[in-house]
Amino acid sequence: MNHIDWELVNWSRAQFALTAMYHWMFVPLTLGTTFMIAIMETIYVKTQDEKWKEITKFWMKLFGINFTIWMLLISVGFNNTACYPSTYDLQSSLTISNASSSEFTLRTMSYVSLMIPFVVGYIAMVWRKIDSRKISSSEFENSENHTY
Repeated sequence: MNHIDWELVNWSRAQFALTAMYHWMFVPLTLGTTFMIAIMETIYVKTQDEKWKEITKFWMKLFGINFTIWMLLISVGFNNTACYPSTYDLQSSLTISNASSSEFTLRTMSYVSLMIPFVVGYIAMVWRKIDSRKISSSEFENSENHTY
């Protein structure tokens, strides 16, 4: 029977969880921060207000830290590192390249991911519409308005 190094397996699982979490949260954060920094720098150039320069410097530091971590995690992915090692056969461990699906599925999911801003916008619009009129106590007292 083969000996399984559980410490290595647990560290690899933690690395996979960190990478997945990072890509779900920080890639949109990096892209959004880029536009935000550009807007703040433009305001500073037009107004010459030192407050905007300090704010831009602060966000540039956060952007640099975020971008550095992103590049480190990408280098792990491109080196064919086992992100989720197999406990049965180490040669069949999950890497970034063999975790990807077929080209058709990847293309379909990229189209689906373009729909996310529209879904979030729809949810925000409906939420605002629902909150536009407050519920009165008379609506609760009248049994014709509800089924409970």
